[in-house]
Amino acid sequence: MKKIIVTILAVIMALSVTFGFSACGDKTEENTDPPGGQTNPGDDPDDGTEYAYDIVVYGDTAAAVAAAVSASREEERVALVAPASQLGGMLSGGLSATDRGDSSVIGGFAREFFKRNAVKKGKADGSVDWYAEPHVAEEILEEMLAETEETEYGVDVYRGERLEEDGGVKTDGTTITEIVCESGKVFTADQFIDASYEGDLMAQAGVSYTVGRESSAAYGESLAGVVAPSIAGANNHQFNYQISPYDENGELYPEVSDEPVAANGTGDEKVQAYNYRMCLTNDKNNQLPFPKPENYDADRYGLLLKYLKEWEKQKGSA
Repeated sequence: MKKIIVTILAVIMALSVTFGFSACGDKTEENTDPPGGQTNPGDDPDDGTEYAYDIVVYGDTAAAVAAAVSASREEERVALVAPASQLGGMLSGGLSATDRGDSSVIGGFAREFFKRNAVKKGKADGSVDWYAEPHVAEEILEEMLAETEETEYGVDVYRGERLEEDGGVKTDGTTITEIVCESGKVFTADQFIDASYEGDLMAQAGVSYTVGRESSAAYGESLAGVVAPSIAGANNHQFNYQISPYDENGELYPEVSDEPVAANGTGDEKVQAYNYRMCLTNDKNNQLPFPKPENYDADRYGLLLKYLKEWEKQKGSA
């Protein structure tokens, strides 16, 4: 059975992990040919139709697009099964400032993406720009997908197709044979890649995983688990200024735990906080109002406000 290796710089592109599984058996000859293009689950009857491919990529992240396009360039028949309608995940959703270390080691698909971003900004051909506006990032990813349509191995994109929560992954032993979406669509393939943030396909396939953060001892990582301020390299993991976690009434601010801090390097089942990252402007002609959400509670952000005030006091501006 033919296999491929798709290498993705997931940390740069979407902080998404891909998992490839080999599947057994030949593609079903009587299956309906994939419709291709930018499909919508509401456009087709939910009749349980099977769609057969060499590779099925599940996810709507930048890593998912990278995997699908890369496989297409290797002359594989690829389906990108995306839970959302917008592609790109964090990259097209507001990341903008790309986290990176030594830029010289970044190559492959990731570097190609940021080279294209430089072109969008009118920079010299061959230059790299690591800061992509969300709508530009989405545009680049869509263009990369569209370019595959110029070959006989164009990526078929199925938007709004979420994996069935119960029984969404069919296996034969440790081999994935097909996945089933909430719409009723069934996808078979020789290879499946879970390039989602959540890893639902991976989990249903029986692959082991960890919730939370491992201890520093698990893999010999000095900054894993609980990180004490005294540890070298921990400065980016702490508040820059000491502020009280209590409000004016002596109550802890929301989301602040009164649990004792565990020993340095200790693992736990806590997951990373979720937040939005938005592009803002001081150009009055390019601004949109922020409507106040229903049931908005400013007290939930009291700790942030206190921290920003301390920052302004120390730095002169927030």
